[in-house]
Parts: sequence; structure tokens; C-alpha cells
Amino acid sequence: MIAVQFTQYLRPDGRTKLITLSVADDLFANVEAIKNIGARLECEVLMNGIVSLTICDPDEGDDFDIRLTANGPDVPKAVDDLIRQFTEKKYRDWQLERHKSDCLAEHN
Repeated sequence: MIAVQFTQYLRPDGRTKLITLSVADDLFANVEAIKNIGARLECEVLMNGIVSLTICDPDEGDDFDIRLTANGPDVPKAVDDLIRQFTEKKYRDWQLERHKSDCLAEHN
């Protein structure tokens, strides 16, 4: 198992703290890719008790990917899935599409 840091948002005011979660060793390359590309892993418990896990672009504040799950034993599987599905190509394509959308909006 490897340790992965998430930024957790706390109620009621959105204060943040770093937490460490353990994931399978085979996710090491994806975790490194997330860090190297400049993305951030974030989590929070929503008002309805559901846990939101995201890969976020910290510069723009937008979520690239999200998993929602019940708080409890399903959280590790959701963390695993979020990280496992990450690819640098998908992230770069997403950034490019956002940039194109922003440019179009500025010209209209």
C-alpha cells in the first residue's frame, strides 16, 4: 500500500486539512502522474453525508473527475476507482477543451 494525500474540506466553513489515505501499490504510477501534472486530490463529506472525491485543477478550481459514495467501507473502492481511471491524456484533453470553451465565450 502507498500513502496518498488528499485535501479535505471541512464543514461548516470549508477549512482544509491534508489527510492521508492508503491505496494499492499498483496505483503508484497514476498517483505520480496526478501530482506531476499539477492536479490535486480533494475530498469532503457533503451535507447529506455522501463523500465527494475529486481530481481538481487547483489553478482553475474545476473538478476533472469525481466519485460520490456513501461514507464508510465504500470509500476505499471509490478512491481506488478515481485514481485508477486517471490518465494524463484525458486530463490534458480536458484542459484543452476548457481553454477552447473559455476562448469562445470571450469572443461572443
